[in-house]
Amino acid sequence: MTKKTVIRLILLIILLALFSLLAFTNPMRVTKKFWLAYGCGVLAVLFMAWALIVTAGKEDSRERYYGFPTVRMAWYYLLLQGAASVIEITSDMGGWGMFAINLPLLAFPVIGFITTRTVQAEIARKEKKTDK
Repeated sequence: MTKKTVIRLILLIILLALFSLLAFTNPMRVTKKFWLAYGCGVLAVLFMAWALIVTAGKEDSRERYYGFPTVRMAWYYLLLQGAASVIEITSDMGGWGMFAINLPLLAFPVIGFITTRTVQAEIARKEKKTDK
């Protein structure tokens, strides 16, 4: 891993600590809705860290370049899910409303990651075939 990646992972840890501080200092009761919102926020941070590690672990510069859409999707998911989690924690939103927000937010990066990785693998396979 490069120095930039390590710094970004440290920043993600700090972001997770700040999110946890905000979540647990909120005067609301800790309920199932709270844990759903908090868990989805933590999942967004972990998904971003995983995307950074997967992308940064490539030795070939072309493979690293193909990982940029993955990191971009993870970044958008982190921003949207983080905002949604903070709103859900601080407001009195219903449980079904939370599911209606969190499930599509989670489905977008998962489907996008699967399709992006499939396309990346196919492009890499064709490039290796043409390099021979």
